[in-house]
Amino acid sequence: MQNLSPLQRLSACLIAINFFAINLFVIITSLIQGNKEEEFSVSFKGFSRKSQLCKILDEGTVRVAIQDNSAYWVVDNILYTANISEDGRILNENAKRVNVFDLSEKEVDNLLSIIDTISS
Repeated sequence: MQNLSPLQRLSACLIAINFFAINLFVIITSLIQGNKEEEFSVSFKGFSRKSQLCKILDEGTVRVAIQDNSAYWVVDNILYTANISEDGRILNENAKRVNVFDLSEKEVDNLLSIIDTISS
């Protein structure tokens, strides 16, 4: 083997140190990734954020379901119904509270689907 000049020895040392540093970096990165997967294996469901404007609009909004020429809506946990005029206007002046206890089983099932539509 021939003798290396001091500049060649320095270059060889720098190359060896560089390879060592790259391997060390790869090993540390893989260890960190492995630990992250073990620590945070639980998934979190994100919360849907509503803007302040959407919250204010939702407070003043009443959702209405329309079925068989009648409109249904809930205010203060009370279900109301009213007829719809020929031009599509809800006649809320003649609104009546719905008494669930006077309804047949078929009408109750129908009413449940209406309430589901309003609440979704």
